[in-house]
Order: sequence, then structure tokens, then C-alpha cells
Amino acid sequence: MSEGRVRPTGPGPTVALSIRALQYAQQFHADNESALAGRLYRFNCLPASPRWLRRLPSPIALRERLDLARAATTTETHAVWRRSGLSPEHGGWILWQRNERHFADRRDFRFKLYLSPTPEELLAQFSSIIHALGETDALAVKLGDTAYGLLRPDKLVAYFRNRGSLQSAARQLSPSFAGMSAHGVPFTASLSENGMLSWGVDPLTNGEDGLQQRESWRGWVTRRLAQALVQARRDTESGVTPWQYALDQLSLAGIDTTTFAPTSPGWVGDEAV
Repeated sequence: MSEGRVRPTGPGPTVALSIRALQYAQQFHADNESALAGRLYRFNCLPASPRWLRRLPSPIALRERLDLARAATTTETHAVWRRSGLSPEHGGWILWQRNERHFADRRDFRFKLYLSPTPEELLAQFSSIIHALGETDALAVKLGDTAYGLLRPDKLVAYFRNRGSLQSAARQLSPSFAGMSAHGVPFTASLSENGMLSWGVDPLTNGEDGLQQRESWRGWVTRRLAQALVQARRDTESGVTPWQYALDQLSLAGIDTTTFAPTSPGWVGDEAV
């Protein structure tokens, strides 16, 4: 393995989660693609039990629980991260960006490293995790800002400029998660055997104004899978189960469905996959 690269782990718990999500979604005999995509996207979220809602009833409560106010003013942390104003796409998140001026362009926020400890592990280890991220080339980090955000599998996401820096960061971060329990993010490409670290890349699509805009990786994947599930149910002569048909269609879109990693060079700019 070359320096700075992490070898994809191939089929494992993250892929298994994705298959289970598809098999779950195919049980719903509805033609509402948007609702079906939502079920896929939210798969593996933990229930917002009364216990969690009492512990973290508001974004302020989460900030206090993680002691973010103190962490943001320490010399060491302040030198790396600054809290950033949120655009509409980041509603529901706490966002930090690099202090360095050249890290500020959000158009570079395409390559996503998903860090998925269980909620309890994240609450206990957040300070060490954010410190470890500061030693990588991460451009920004976002964290779900409520109990609901903490209970979703993709609760913590770091952004990188390219695939190489993301994979190098995964190698650096792996020791920081040793011994922690993983939650696991469906429809992402695993970078660790237990599903703690995984990745995706937001595709660029043309907006109504003709300008390119980013679309959420998992949103893009689940939307296409939902479309394929509905299409498969309508095509009763295909002889293929809906979830298998959906995987076949996703493969045609340039995704390796044995790992859920993009396979087309077009997904990663000038980098070969």
C-alpha cells in the first residue's frame, strides 16, 4: 500500500448495513420515491428515547455536555478550528472550519470522512477526536447539534479537498478509535474493519441556474436506490428481487456495490480511483 492510502476493507459491516437497509425498504409497497429514499437515508438511526431527549433537550445542552465553549477558547484548539456561520445546507449541525485563510472555500468540501462512534463513545471521547482531526488535513468538521443529530449514524463528518488527503487522515485517525464501539454509516465506503471510518464524495450537479452545486453523497445514493426499488416493483417480469435490481442500477451509475465506493474517475475530479 502506498503512503497515505487506506485499502478499502471490502464487504463488511458497512456493506451489510446497506444491504439490510435495502431489504427493509423493499418491504414498503409504496410508489413515493422521496419517502422511500428517506427511509434508506435514516436507516440505522438510533431511537430518540426519553432518556436521550432528557439528556440533550436542545443544541445548547449538547454544547454544554461536550464543553464546546471551553474547548473553543483553548489556545491549542483555537489555533486550528473556528466555529463557522452555517449556510442552509448545514442546518442542524455545528460546523468548524480551519483558521487558515486558504482552507475557507466551501466549494472544496466534497470528500467526506464519516466518523461513527456510538453516541456514548462520542460524548466521552469528543475532545480527543476533535484534537486528532486537527492534526490531519481536514478542511472542516461538522457535528449533529441535537440528540437527534447525535443518534444518526453519520453524526460526525470531516471534509477534505481530495481523496488522497482523506485516506491519509483515516490512517492517522485509526489509532484514536482503538477500542471504541462503532455505530456504522450505511451507503458509505468503509475504511475500517468495524465500520468506524468510511467515506463518500458529494457529486457535482447542475442547478436550475446552470451553475454546479454539491449534492449530498448519501442523499444522491439513496435517491437513486429508491427510484430503482420503485421501478423494480413495477417491472414484474424482471425476475430480480427489488433490492438486487437497485444495486444493479447503482452499479451502472459508477458505484462499486460490493464496497459502495465510486469507481468512475469522474467522481473524484482528476484523481484516478
